Amino acid sequence: MSIHKYATPKGGTRYRVMWRDDANRQRSKTVETLAEARRLDASTKLGASPTPTITGAGMKLSDWMAQWFRAHGPEWATTTLKRRESIYNCWIDQQLGDVPIVGINGMRVREYRVQLLASGATDKTANQAHSVLSAALTAARDEGIIESNPCLGVKRLKTLATNRRALTPLEVEQIRDQMPTARDQLIVSFLAYAGLRPGELCALKWQHITERHIRVEQSAQSGKIVRTKTGKTRLVHVCKTLRADIAEYGRGDPDDLVISGLRGGILHWKNWFRRVWVPAAEAAGVDARPYDLRHTFASLLIHSGMTIPEVALELGHSNPNMTLGVYAHVYQKAHGSKRRSLDGAVRRARSQRSENDQDAAPSAQPRTASE
Repeated sequence: MSIHKYATPKGGTRYRVMWRDDANRQRSKTVETLAEARRLDASTKLGASPTPTITGAGMKLSDWMAQWFRAHGPEWATTTLKRRESIYNCWIDQQLGDVPIVGINGMRVREYRVQLLASGATDKTANQAHSVLSAALTAARDEGIIESNPCLGVKRLKTLATNRRALTPLEVEQIRDQMPTARDQLIVSFLAYAGLRPGELCALKWQHITERHIRVEQSAQSGKIVRTKTGKTRLVHVCKTLRADIAEYGRGDPDDLVISGLRGGILHWKNWFRRVWVPAAEAAGVDARPYDLRHTFASLLIHSGMTIPEVALELGHSNPNMTLGVYAHVYQKAHGSKRRSLDGAVRRARSQRSENDQDAAPSAQPRTASE
């Protein structure tokens, strides 16, 4: 019997009480206050069975999912909440929503997955649905509504590893040259040469940028400034290339957003992608998404000789194993090859672009764009 205090991703506090029941099975329950945790801990020591907030008998999965989203949703990033709700509505509710939660066992989970694949879902989608269902049932177990999570005994489907698309520095510079404004060129520089996520870039303020580092501590989600995806702050090294691009652009007031919408406020990323990125990438002849620039940054770091833990810190990954899992193919390609600095690679690409421009015919007048 014990009480464990932990922090939520959004900076809140929860308390998990753990005990063993009469059958010597490990049980736990999460509460919001220390007082509740102490009362629950005391009741378990006296041999009383804590009463769950709702009973699992006769309760449908849809009832529990609604409570799970309502109680735990505020702890998640906005994108995580929307993604989980979308997966549940599209791939879980119709097949399992009316099933009593206590009636979901390992066999029922396997049958559900067969139905899911037969309906046209890919192996990747089936695994995503399995993850959401498993997370919800784990929470139900922790609340004492069900005895165990049946998803834990069902293995995920094997899927082919997806190699992330990393552009060459020349491709990055080709896209950057097609950007209609200096602000849009700076966006490309931050994504490709600092590896910021789009939300992190949209929430970045000038006070977060020093001569040597970018302090990434917040993100823009659905028009609001929130904490980063991992809930942690990281420092990203400012390379010479990015430092020069920032100096050329000019710094604003410390509390100003580095990248804002043309009318002020937080940049509307989807509009920017549609109205600025897509035309620029097409004009450059490069098939790529903005997020590919983050993979470009990771590739440049790896080819410069950085270790897995060092790259993980720059990218803000929760642990180095995640970095290795995503970029193992890049490390294999870089193994044994000559190391090249990020700044050196970009410098060569820009020099080549300059030579190509001198040989090219005069271009049309610069475009204008808005988001």
